[in-house]
This record gives sequence, C-alpha cells and structure tokens, in this order.
Amino acid sequence: MIKTLTLSQFLPVRQQGGATRVRSRVITTVKASTPAKPSTRSSTFNWIAAVSALLLFVNFSLVALHVVTANAYAVKGYEVTKLRQRTQELAEKNKKLMLESAEIASIAEVQGKATASNFVPVTTAEFLRPQTPTHVSQK
Repeated sequence: MIKTLTLSQFLPVRQQGGATRVRSRVITTVKASTPAKPSTRSSTFNWIAAVSALLLFVNFSLVALHVVTANAYAVKGYEVTKLRQRTQELAEKNKKLMLESAEIASIAEVQGKATASNFVPVTTAEFLRPQTPTHVSQK
C-alpha cells in the first residue's frame, strides 16, 4: 500500500514578514509487510498452455495413425483385388484343362490315336485259362 504524507503535517510553520509560509515536501512510503503472491493468471496460463500442447500432440498422433491405417487398408484392398483376379484366371485355366483331359480320355480320341499309331483292331479275343494243378485234389 502506498501512502503520501507532507512535511507540513509534521513541521512547524515559519512566518516571515507577516506572511505564512509552509514548507511542502512530499514523502512517500511503501509498506512491504507481506510478500507478493504469485499471479494466479500466469499459473492458469501455464496449465492451459500445457493442456493445449498435450491436446495438439494427441491430435497429430491420431491423424498420423489414421493415415497409416488407411494406407494399410488400401494396400490390403489392392492385394485382395489382385488375388481375386488371379483366382478367376486359375478357375478358367482349370476349366480348360478339365475339357482337354476329357477330350484325351474319350474313346473316340483313344481309337483315333491307336489308328494313327498303326494299331489294328482286335477281331477275336482269346483268353487264357489257368490250368488246375494236378497235385491239388478236387473234392
């Protein structure tokens, strides 16, 4: 607290030649009995600044995480599309191979290849019969 005092309040008045003259000097005193308290505004500002910095860091971290995961999903989607195309190609190739296998195994095809290889068709079939052994008795 600041208080202003004048010397005229403490010094006697002098008179010169019938006129009253007052000495006027100003004395200021400062009362410093209590120490100054820290400003609550600066501590509140520090708290708000810390929370704001933390929220900015969390925000940028989440944005970076979103970009990375979105990129990973995009790559996986591209790989899935390529694998589906490959599956369709292999399914078509499998159908062609099955048709080719059926053509090769057909009787007409086998007969045609046999004729082309100079095989002759069988006119009479003779089968061998096993002989019964003489030492085995028949009952």
